[in-house]
Amino acid sequence: MAKKKYYAVKTGLTPGIYESWDECEANVKGYPKAEYKGFKTLDEAREYMGENCDVTSSQIETYIGQDEVGRGEPFRRVIVVAAYLDGNHLDELKKAGATNDSKNYGLDTDKCVKLGQLLTHFTDYKEVENKVYENEELGITYSVYSIDNGYYNKLHENDSKMNGNKILAIMHNRAGFNLANYLAKKGIIIKNVVIDNFLGVVNAPKNYTKYVENEKYRLDTSGVNMIYETKSEGKYEAVAVASNIANYLEQLYCDMIRKKMEAKGGNLSSHGFSNGIEDVQFAFDEIVKVYGRLDNPDIEEEFKHTVYYENYMNTGKVH
Repeated sequence: MAKKKYYAVKTGLTPGIYESWDECEANVKGYPKAEYKGFKTLDEAREYMGENCDVTSSQIETYIGQDEVGRGEPFRRVIVVAAYLDGNHLDELKKAGATNDSKNYGLDTDKCVKLGQLLTHFTDYKEVENKVYENEELGITYSVYSIDNGYYNKLHENDSKMNGNKILAIMHNRAGFNLANYLAKKGIIIKNVVIDNFLGVVNAPKNYTKYVENEKYRLDTSGVNMIYETKSEGKYEAVAVASNIANYLEQLYCDMIRKKMEAKGGNLSSHGFSNGIEDVQFAFDEIVKVYGRLDNPDIEEEFKHTVYYENYMNTGKVH
């Protein structure tokens, strides 16, 4: 009989999923009406736990953590980052704040910039490519996969089946595929992938598989536990690091657009690059003032194909 690999404690001293019987027994022995069960796979254990599931990074084997930012109109890029941590620098990463949710820092903050430079060493978005990078000093290996929002929205126009979740799933697959292959060549075999869930609690596994099934280069998940969990930055260090890297890359991209405008005499220094109506209206008015028209090919690629863009072109207003 195959040995159980995961032990799920639904009711016990400390509910959770454990990798050894000794840990499980310590949480259920003598506990009134304890509920627990052993499973061969992590997915089975998670299904048993349901909403009570509380798996932490210390309870899973070698894993990649993935997150994304910038899914919105009209200026920000959609950036997916997949990250692997070798585990030897966790104390240093925690001290720096890299294992905290990037939403704690946001754009246009000193913390975002300081942390981002520490994690990536980038100072300009022009340095960033869709590829795998290493930060050996902090034991981080990460993959970037990014597209601008103009292209993101163009995909919607050209294919009615290409919804936002499908685009993100494809991007996550490519980031994860590139990183897992890179690590495999170094002898590191990934057994778990944690994605900050954007696909819904119930149907995430089915939808993700459906969305990436026609991808030429697809992460082989046959021997991998795919974990889709909301707010996973707070539980998995690699997801938090991926989130903070993506947040900083978005900061660099926004800064690049600001500098592009400044070089022409424009000013977007106070522009937050949000989806707020007033924010977008201000930016479009400033672009027209500098470039003469919104559809100038030197600037429009970053934001065209958006609803705001089409409305502004037709009426001079973003709504």
